[in-house]
This record gives sequence, C-alpha cells and structure tokens, in this order.
Amino acid sequence: MMRKAWILLIVLVFILAAGCGREDQKPPADETPEAEVTEEAETAKEERRPLKVVFYGASNFGRWEELSDLFPDTEAVNTAINGSTDKSQLEKAPEAVYAFEPDLVFIQTATNDFSQGMTLEEVLEEKRLYFETLKENLPLTRFVIMAPLPQPGRPDFWEDVQKVTDWIHEWCGENEDFYCIDTTEEMMRESGPEELLAGEGKYYAPDLFEKDGIHLNEKGRTIWQEAIEDFLEEAGDLG
Repeated sequence: MMRKAWILLIVLVFILAAGCGREDQKPPADETPEAEVTEEAETAKEERRPLKVVFYGASNFGRWEELSDLFPDTEAVNTAINGSTDKSQLEKAPEAVYAFEPDLVFIQTATNDFSQGMTLEEVLEEKRLYFETLKENLPLTRFVIMAPLPQPGRPDFWEDVQKVTDWIHEWCGENEDFYCIDTTEEMMRESGPEELLAGEGKYYAPDLFEKDGIHLNEKGRTIWQEAIEDFLEEAGDLG
C-alpha cells in the first residue's frame, strides 16, 4: 500500500513538472510574434532615411524660394535656373543635380525652348537627350517630370505644348523610373471670356498666374504643391 502511494506521488510530481515546463515556454504577453513583427516594422520606419530630392528646371521652380522647405520629410534642394532651357539645364546638371546623388529629381519643363524659336521637333529631341543623359548619370534615381503649364501669357505655344505633354506621358510610360505630374486639367477652366479660350472648350486661368501670365502665383503653386505631396507620399518606400 505504501509503495502504491509513493508511485502515485512520483507520477503527480512528473505531471506538475511537465505542466510548469510548458508554461515557462509561453512568450510574455508583450513578446508575442505579432508584437515582435510590429516592433521591427516601427524600428525600420524610424531608421528609414529621408528621401534626397532635387527640384530642377526653370523659373517656375527657380522663383519658388520656399519650395525646398515645403516637404519636411525630405532632404530637398532647389537648384532650378531662371530663364533656362533644357539644353542649358543639361549643361549645369553635374553641379546642380548629379552632385547631390538624389533619390528623386523633379524637373520643371518650360516653354522657354519655344520662346527661343525652337521647333516642336527640336524641343522633343532636346528633351529626349536631356532625359537619357540624366538617367545615364544617375541610374538609381527616379525622375518626375512636371507637365508644361497652360500659360495664358504664351498662348501661341499652347498647341505645341499639348504635344510635348503627350510626348512626356509616352516617355514616362516607356522608360522605367520616369513619372509625370500633369495638372493641366486643374489649371484650366470650363468657361471664360473669348480671349481666354485655349481651344476644345478649355479656358486659361489667369488667376493662377502672376500678371505676366507665365509664372505661377501662390494659388497656382498650391496646386503643384499638393500634387508633389501626393507623389512623395506614394514614393515614401523609395528611401
């Protein structure tokens, strides 16, 4: 009888010990696999460096003095050159773009080429050379092309400007790491006086431009700023 009691006692001890062992193997409540994954994701997010951004182009970037300060989650510089053409921008690119080794380059393409008397074919060839050379020198960089503006101060160029915009969309669709921000629709009106008619039922919006009808005012810049912010939000994983 005494022997059976000892055997039962030993069996009970083993059962209790096994139960304690299993309990010790459970992770603490705050160290579950799900919690560890979440913590790692938060750490990675905190350690992600800001995107290095260059704003480049002509005067609608160049005159926008606060542009590089509008996006606090980036390391941005504005090296745009007032009055520049695609050719002159390309010549200055080594010190104005390449030197910063950016993740993203926003390029403000303008109508300055047309104002220099260049034909549509010449303008498109210049852009092709420009974009190809940028990519050759910065193979890991992504480029965002701002579609040309519908400028009420330069209506003579509008027909060709629309063809340039179509070409840019086609280029970005065929070339990796090139994107287009096109705010044409937001910067035109459905109605207006006859003298502001741009064609196809669209009217220029002089209220978005300075008196010269060429350079964006604060209201017009807000449209671009919001479009750039939207792109940067989507591009956050590039950093």
